[in-house]
Amino acid sequence: MGNPYWFRIERNDLRLRYMQSRALHVMAALFMLLYALQYQPSQAPWLYLFMLFPPPITIIAFVIFKPRLLEEITNLSTFRIIEVAFLMMGSMHFLQKNYNTMAFLFLLVALFIGIIFYMETRLFSPQFVVFHKSHIDVPTIWRTKHIQWQDVNKVVLRRPYLTILFPNNRYMQWPIALQETDAHFDSQFIAFCNECRLA
Repeated sequence: MGNPYWFRIERNDLRLRYMQSRALHVMAALFMLLYALQYQPSQAPWLYLFMLFPPPITIIAFVIFKPRLLEEITNLSTFRIIEVAFLMMGSMHFLQKNYNTMAFLFLLVALFIGIIFYMETRLFSPQFVVFHKSHIDVPTIWRTKHIQWQDVNKVVLRRPYLTILFPNNRYMQWPIALQETDAHFDSQFIAFCNECRLA
């Protein structure tokens, strides 16, 4: 009874989210190319140009030819960090040239991609609803929310859905991954929830 119960959330919208993520990769890569195009061969060493052009072209190539690789959280994080770094470099470049509007635009896009990166690391990582004796941990796109048992009216487990009912007809519901459990797991879990709620 002392061990927490946990359920992995089954995300049914991941295909759409991955498509949106790839579109944002392309957007960031186009901004990176815009920054790279500010340098002409006569103005910058070839080595510098060689460093500026391959990253955005590689990102676009991965989106077109290897999109599945971008669904791995490690690869996704690597590309997002590169994108944010290049966009910040672009912002500083335009600021030095006194192109303040472009500098602000690149800074804005860099911050936007950074926020998206944080959201994606949570969204594309396994998420769990965890029931402790003292509280319930519920994942959200920004943080893990702690719900106290005194704020819960009832917990309902009807596979494949897990539902937490609150006062005033509010509720939270998730599709959960089906996992191998013994025949008494569900009844033991509901008994655990009732005991914590009434404690």
